[in-house]
Amino acid sequence: MQNLTHQPPQPPQAPRCAATLREHLSSLPALQHTASNHPMLQDWLQHMLTEAAARNQVMLSWYASRADGYLLGLSFNSKRGVTGELLELGQLCRRLSAEAGQ
Repeated sequence: MQNLTHQPPQPPQAPRCAATLREHLSSLPALQHTASNHPMLQDWLQHMLTEAAARNQVMLSWYASRADGYLLGLSFNSKRGVTGELLELGQLCRRLSAEAGQ
């Protein structure tokens, strides 16, 4: 039987975001609806989660700005408001920034 006090130290685990994109979007209905209809937006949101897991605030912000611009473009081209989506994108950014800062 091995003595557990003499075990070699384990390497640190890679950080992981607490939730998947689907889990995050489940509490953000407007953003979830728009992302389900626009794969490019969904891709940028997924990249945001990846960068948060890697604790890369710069790239997290970069992908958030791409998603923000995409939503503004949708608003301009479709003549419909995306205020709810923009507010929820801000909520998602704050969540991911908090996770990346842990």
